[in-house]
Amino acid sequence: MRDLFTCVLGEVTTEDVVTFLRMNAPLNERPAESTRIDYKADVPDEFGDYVCAFANTFGGLIFLGVKAQGIRPSEVIGVPKARGDLTTRLVNTIQTTVHPRPPFEIHVVGAPGDPAGEIAIVRVGEGDWPPYMYIKERANRVTVRVEEQRARASYSELEALFRRRSEGAQNTIDRPLSGPEFHPFRKVGNEWERADNFERLVFRPARPLHLMLDRREGRLIAGELANRYPSTEIAVVRRDSQTLDFQITRPNGSVRIWRAWEDGSQGVTSDTHGATNQGRRVVSLFDVSYEWIVAARVTRCLLEQHGWAGRVLVDSVLRLSNATPSVTTLDGVFGLDGLWELEKTSPQKDASAFVRVVDFSELTDPSDLVADLLIRHVLDQRGSPAMADHTALKNALAELVSHDSR
Repeated sequence: MRDLFTCVLGEVTTEDVVTFLRMNAPLNERPAESTRIDYKADVPDEFGDYVCAFANTFGGLIFLGVKAQGIRPSEVIGVPKARGDLTTRLVNTIQTTVHPRPPFEIHVVGAPGDPAGEIAIVRVGEGDWPPYMYIKERANRVTVRVEEQRARASYSELEALFRRRSEGAQNTIDRPLSGPEFHPFRKVGNEWERADNFERLVFRPARPLHLMLDRREGRLIAGELANRYPSTEIAVVRRDSQTLDFQITRPNGSVRIWRAWEDGSQGVTSDTHGATNQGRRVVSLFDVSYEWIVAARVTRCLLEQHGWAGRVLVDSVLRLSNATPSVTTLDGVFGLDGLWELEKTSPQKDASAFVRVVDFSELTDPSDLVADLLIRHVLDQRGSPAMADHTALKNALAELVSHDSR
């Protein structure tokens, strides 16, 4: 199935639209209207206002010629053909009623079974020069998407839109994280010292969200952490205007730190507690993968609650200065050619770091993302030319996700 959010829009067919809308599925399983999807049976009188709302928020898709029942598509009826090209009409409407001009694409296909009808897919990008204003006679206004509705921007939302304009095309990778160093410590006796071996994963929305790290935000984050880490002790250990730190103490005594930044970034770091095998410390990659999968899920929930559904930068660090990675399954030993042999080699590099940009949807089932990151880290640190197919590791991680009821 084509992803109409990212595919080449000019190649989309009527069948692709019907498949994307899942018209053969029960009504409650079809994609609902949201911050990124809207359905209209015909071209609305204030079409430019809908475009503004998407451009001022996260961008999205407007389907013209699709009838909705409630918030879900019920029938693909098509827009009746009229004199003049539908694409031209829509382009002219956007150009004359939306200022400044936002990024958008329009593609028109035939309605299924009706040669007199057309479906228009309007893909609006998240604009980098907001606020976008709808201008028509005396109806000048700035709107945003709030779930499946458009609404006038509030004063705080207008402030955020102007900040977004000033930040413009600032690259997420170049935007430094605020606050103190994000590094784990381990307890030796009664003293705390920097951990030699640690893992760290940080998720950063492509655009700063400007969160208020107050007590309400603290309760929200603590609640999500408690949902994913049952039978743990969660405590706020540091709070300032830029960051908010939580200490997560597991029943086995292991400690990890969760940090939230004011720009919406979320991260987790901990000392890698490895077992000793023949005098060598061995770190289970599946222990690491479990933590990273949980972190991805918590982050997705938090970003979604703040309205973010765009791209996310994933920054991962794995440091094994005096340890060797091991691959195991949930219930026993899982041998994976290539990675398994790396347990017998000496470390070549102390640490590795990788950055990936992913779509928000990839945080729903992050097994492929986590498997890819772990493989990259191990190969970078241990350098194995005989790396096996990644399928086995990804399948095992998928099993880990399916067994994780937390």
